[in-house]
Amino acid sequence: MVLDAALSNLVANKAWFTFDDEVVALGSGVTDPGLSGTGWDGTALHAETIVEDRRMDAASQALVVDDKPITSASATSLTNPAWAQITGTTGQVGYTFPGAEPLRAAKTTNTGSWFDVNAKNGTTTRRTDTYFALWVDHGRTPVDATYSYVILPGSTLAETKAYAASPDTSVLSNTTAVSAVRENTRNAVGAIFWRDAAATVSVGGKAFLTSSARSVVMTEESSTGIRVAVTDPTQARTGTIRVEVARGAAAAVSLSAGVRVVRLTPTIVLDVDVTGARGKEFDAAFRY
Repeated sequence: MVLDAALSNLVANKAWFTFDDEVVALGSGVTDPGLSGTGWDGTALHAETIVEDRRMDAASQALVVDDKPITSASATSLTNPAWAQITGTTGQVGYTFPGAEPLRAAKTTNTGSWFDVNAKNGTTTRRTDTYFALWVDHGRTPVDATYSYVILPGSTLAETKAYAASPDTSVLSNTTAVSAVRENTRNAVGAIFWRDAAATVSVGGKAFLTSSARSVVMTEESSTGIRVAVTDPTQARTGTIRVEVARGAAAAVSLSAGVRVVRLTPTIVLDVDVTGARGKEFDAAFRY
């Protein structure tokens, strides 16, 4: 998603990659020439990426970051955190942080009513609840700032710690040109090409996947072949997108209508006609 915030100069590229047990969130190009003024709580406006802002629904729940419980309503600054966990008997979820973003955390008790935000139709009944918050603070004048974190739904504390120590995903690229992640167990790569210009994703220091234009491309490889999926995220592009995968294949097993194989060796090259597709997925499978 290309964020262009209403009534603001804030822009960013935001991506989510959903695999079997995790969701990898990447952000790049987080930019604002200068925020001014204050927010609803009177504090100076900052550009922030909200990792979590969750209502505590049981007294047993706690927010823990690198074995440190978060109990203060004031923002706690965290330097290079490895993981965070919402613990308890309900609603467990883990987070890991492969980057080095300036993370902040807080546990706040808030009171308010719907009337506060909607004077025309909101009820005046006041409610009080406690919230866990995790966020990346990009400051007041970010330029090409980034963030990266992994969400582990339903993960226990032990599982989150284990994942942080030995993650099953690797961030391949997180730039304004391309955001890409590899899921190591499935040998799957997801990439979002943000620009209408050729860009390449490398795996293990070697070029692996190239797209000629703005697109979303995913691959999944086994010992016997590889599958490739391509979509046009703009849903409005006409013509073809050329995709190259640095693998050689013996034959194409299946191709969606609109996919043309340019060559099979020494690399697989596809032309995908996305005219009128409106974001539809195009698939191709190859045998080694």
